[in-house]
Amino acid sequence: MGDLAGQHAIELGCGVGLVGCTAALLGATVTFTDYVEDALAFSRETCRLNGVKSGSVRFERLDWEDPGKVDRF
Repeated sequence: MGDLAGQHAIELGCGVGLVGCTAALLGATVTFTDYVEDALAFSRETCRLNGVKSGSVRFERLDWEDPGKVDRF
């Protein structure tokens, strides 16, 4: 396990959000993305159940075929 404090991460196709949740618990600010709204809801619940601070995560619907403006990670 490492320290990800100060890092910004994106989880592409977040599913249930396990990877992003782990990164957030290690200190990263994480943007969870998926095209499917249910996946974003599952990821929110995974974070809630694991005590992730709400200020360290964002949840965004992302269409990989037309992503629009995406932050740098």
